[in-house]
Amino acid sequence: MKKISTCVFTKQFINLPYATGLNRTWLCQIVKERGGAESLKVHRNRKQHAETICLRENEPVVQAEITWYISWSPCYMCAPEIITFIEKNPNVKLNIFASRLYYGNYNIVNKHDEIIQRCREGLGNLERHERIGLKVMTLTDFQHCFDRFVNGSGFRPWRMLEANSKLYADMLKEIIEDERIKKAEKDKLAPAGKEKLRKVPSPSSAC
Repeated sequence: MKKISTCVFTKQFINLPYATGLNRTWLCQIVKERGGAESLKVHRNRKQHAETICLRENEPVVQAEITWYISWSPCYMCAPEIITFIEKNPNVKLNIFASRLYYGNYNIVNKHDEIIQRCREGLGNLERHERIGLKVMTLTDFQHCFDRFVNGSGFRPWRMLEANSKLYADMLKEIIEDERIKKAEKDKLAPAGKEKLRKVPSPSSAC
């Protein structure tokens, strides 16, 4: 695997609250297969999203634990693809460590934006899956990612790294709790809706 430079890592993975101009997702993947063999690879957005490229190249997987260190959390389009991949591969577990939350900066300002809501729902669906772990990168995670994927002499934390990590972690916690509540309310209403439909007479019985 060709390692990335310290400059690229810092620029792409810096966990700024408002990371304007960072429009590409970088994904550093570790695949640990049955028996202990590991493979490392770096993906980034090209004509497709980094997650889509990565999932396609991972097929087929027999049994493995996959770890992603990713600069942006999966968007609303990638989240269903990830879940589909995991469902197709029942012996695969995926751990996602995200530096920043995609559209996370705007959650408080504009919760009713359709794209933001779909992104939030996607994160909630990922987190609820029993074989998908979703967390915000901590100082330790940045260090691990740097040590495995970066061609550098040692990781030097940038200013406000830990404070911004906590900011994003609290944001993710709020999103997950909000999505759990919405799903619980939706599940609670579903049986009532079905029961109501059963009580409506069919055209033939009404005649």
